[in-house]
Amino acid sequence: MPTPIEFFYDVGSPYSYIAAHRLHRAEQNDGVEVFWRPLLLGAVFKATGNEIPAKLPARARYMLHDLLRWSRRVQVPFTFSRFFPISSLLPMRLVAGFPEKAQPRVARKLFHAYWVDDRNISDPEVLEGLFDAEALARTREPWVKEILREHTDEAVERGAILAVVILRLALSGDPGSLLLAQSGAGLARIAAGSILGILAGFALARMLRASRLLPEGLENVSVLSAVLLLYAGAETLLSQSGVLAVTVAGVVVGNSRTPVERDLREFKDQLTVMLIGLLFVVLAADVRFEQVAALGWAGLGVVATLVLVVRPLGAWLCTVGSDLEVGERLFIAWVAPRGIVAAAIASLVAADLERAGLPGG
Repeated sequence: MPTPIEFFYDVGSPYSYIAAHRLHRAEQNDGVEVFWRPLLLGAVFKATGNEIPAKLPARARYMLHDLLRWSRRVQVPFTFSRFFPISSLLPMRLVAGFPEKAQPRVARKLFHAYWVDDRNISDPEVLEGLFDAEALARTREPWVKEILREHTDEAVERGAILAVVILRLALSGDPGSLLLAQSGAGLARIAAGSILGILAGFALARMLRASRLLPEGLENVSVLSAVLLLYAGAETLLSQSGVLAVTVAGVVVGNSRTPVERDLREFKDQLTVMLIGLLFVVLAADVRFEQVAALGWAGLGVVATLVLVVRPLGAWLCTVGSDLEVGERLFIAWVAPRGIVAAAIASLVAADLERAGLPGG
């Protein structure tokens, strides 16, 4: 039997809306028992010393991107409301005023009005068009306010700092389920990428050995097409598994003896030069003169030291003990890449930090 779930929510929270949509599906399709607990998110933030992400511009931009991505991933209709953020006090009192079994239905109606129809559910006139006068009158009852206060206090005591807090009951015997789920997702990507890469690599190597399967002269193009198809297929099956899949497939093909092995290596070298050259162009195109000027002479000095001293010295030391002559070692130290891969990865990390509103981005 599925483990029961306690769901603390606020209809003013977009993440609560997405979670409510998924949990309702779980109730209907999987027989999961969900206990819906209305609370006031603003009170939770105040009690825990937090602020809504929308108050920080960088986090607000990332939140919108994240919400759109999640809504597509879980196939939930979603419109970011032009009224966000609202005071959810009145609509949440409206929910709490209904019997406990009716509260999920009322909450879903409010969620849909706010996050799909883009209606201002904090406006009494909007609520009058959705519910009868008796339901609105109950929002002023002391017992309704007490229900919200109790649920909010309970969430704070349990350590809730977000509106979407799913607490598995003690009977589940799995208090680390959420952490394990995240770890499991990473392991699933590694497993999927590895398995798909191995299967595709052996299939591709087999195809290259069979001369009648590929027209002569089209081996390189066929391999490139297969790699792109493998990447797209792996990403469709499980996001972030494509890179590992094509890498593993490349290792398998590279260690398999095929009649076109030499041609493939030459083709790979040509692609490497082209892509690295494009990477330099793409990274340089994002640099603004204002950003360079903001570094000041000290910043430019650090960059120059890294490029002209540290990196050549590192390349020189890597060739110590080799059969290369001094002139050859000097040439390699001077023309060796100046950390283009590290710079590319650093730019991705910096972008993620900036979107998340964290220092260092």
